Amino acid sequence: MDMESVEGLVLRDGRERRYNWELGIPKFIDIKTFIDPQNGYLINDRCVFGAEVFVTKYPTKWELLLPNQPRPQYPFECVDPYFCTWPIIKFSSLHKEYYESEPFSFYKWNILLYPKGYGAAKGSYISLFISNASNICYCKEFGKLILRIQNQITGNYVEVTDMVNFDFSKAYKWGFEKFMTLVDLKNPTAGFLISDVCIIQAQVIILGSVSDQW
Repeated sequence: MDMESVEGLVLRDGRERRYNWELGIPKFIDIKTFIDPQNGYLINDRCVFGAEVFVTKYPTKWELLLPNQPRPQYPFECVDPYFCTWPIIKFSSLHKEYYESEPFSFYKWNILLYPKGYGAAKGSYISLFISNASNICYCKEFGKLILRIQNQITGNYVEVTDMVNFDFSKAYKWGFEKFMTLVDLKNPTAGFLISDVCIIQAQVIILGSVSDQW
């Protein structure tokens, strides 16, 4: 503080920091300026210092998205280890509540098909999900989920996508209850069910891992 004019030299560090044993500004003021009596910082071999600390409260837990890293590929016949094509044969004879595909990718995903719907969609829609019931890990991944049914006449697809936080510790399946109405699926001119066969595809694009930050 300038003890003659009662004014202070103020330096602010606007960066937010976590608590540490020492925080400060190494080059606060040069010695020559500090001891020069004309500047008023050192009078009769006395000086006055002051400090203000503002504490900001944040949620106790953050999530940080980390760039995706290469992972070992689960042996699978497809070129893309996160992609699966699943032909459903004799759809009209499916009687169980749900069916699941063979596992694919390092995560051992399965496609889940509820031929008569799931939850609120039961009786009117087919429901499609991917699952990780094997609980291969308890990590969190962030990525894009794509589920499709192929139009076997035109070669196009009905596709539904979503950005998903795959938290394996809290859930084991992700997808869409109301994927397609049973009326649209069974329409003989629509091309989705030909000779009692429909073709389902799933793709999972992992963008990164989600890390908890305390």
